Amino acid sequence: MARPSRSRGPYGDPRLAGPKGDLPGTTALVLVVLMVIGIALVGALLVGVGRLVPTPVPTVPPTAAPVVTPRPSRPPDVASSAPSRTPTPTGSPVAIVDPGAILAAVGDSAPITQAGQEVGTVTLESAVYRARIQGQAAPAGSRWLRISLTFRATESLIYDPGRWSVVDTRSRRHRWNGAAAPDPPLGAGTLEAGQSRTGYLVIAVPATVETRSVILQGANGHDMVIFALR
Repeated sequence: MARPSRSRGPYGDPRLAGPKGDLPGTTALVLVVLMVIGIALVGALLVGVGRLVPTPVPTVPPTAAPVVTPRPSRPPDVASSAPSRTPTPTGSPVAIVDPGAILAAVGDSAPITQAGQEVGTVTLESAVYRARIQGQAAPAGSRWLRISLTFRATESLIYDPGRWSVVDTRSRRHRWNGAAAPDPPLGAGTLEAGQSRTGYLVIAVPATVETRSVILQGANGHDMVIFALR
């Protein structure tokens, strides 16, 4: 009994039949190669794009500048109610309460004002030291300063020994304290226009210092006239 023959191709021709499975294997290989090439192309494309597009630089927030607190300026100078100083003749610095005080020397006539109006003049005729006045010695450690003054009135003028004081070389002030004066004493009173008055005034001052100035004060207590002795 004869064996059935194997089929060789659709028509039984062995020349037309090829090995089974060759086409699918080749196709798969081609697909794999194409995929690898595609991946490589995509990678190259991405790398090229990455080089063309600049990488954004991260923004660094600006460093805050240090806050400098300005040093408080010295405030500008302001007018004070404290006594001011007015230049005085060389060699006789004196603290003056009123910057409008008149500066004069021995023998000068200085104007006198009352309520803002000039009412006359005063002249310091002389100022000399004395150990005794009419037999009375000065207090211990002191000596007398005998002052001769002349007032002349152009309007009603008030004069008063209590408004006089002296300043020594240590800038200490010494006021008239009621010491008796030789004749004629200055005293206190009022002069009318055309009248005058000359008299002595005595003030006790320390014996260890010199007297620099003789000062007349106004009714308001401010220095009005300063006579420099040196």
